[in-house]
Amino acid sequence: MKLVAASECDDEEKRLAIQWVSELTDESMAKIRTHEYNRSMNLPS
Repeated sequence: MKLVAASECDDEEKRLAIQWVSELTDESMAKIRTHEYNRSMNLPS
């Protein structure tokens, strides 16, 4: 995020870059939560 803020991109390009990073983060967190849930369901009781 610091690189985006410090870059010479215009505001629209910065906004798009931040939105893209945010979407990637959301997707990654969803995959992690799904993986953790699946792992917890496969643990022996």
